Amino acid sequence: DKREQVVYEMATCLADSRWVSKGLYDRALEALGHVGITDVIGLMGFYATVAMTLNFYDVPAGATGLER
Repeated sequence: DKREQVVYEMATCLADSRWVSKGLYDRALEALGHVGITDVIGLMGFYATVAMTLNFYDVPAGATGLER
């Protein structure tokens, strides 16, 4: 799927090099539009926030939540 490929490339470029080429920008704009691009970037930010929080508190994989 063209849209899935663009999202994958956006995420990879932003996470690895923090830079997106003009060609990828143009393809993303065509496939997703400005709103879609902003949604992808926002979701990446939320995911990064959760990942950093789990890493900071050294939460092991498969950990259960606290009892209430």
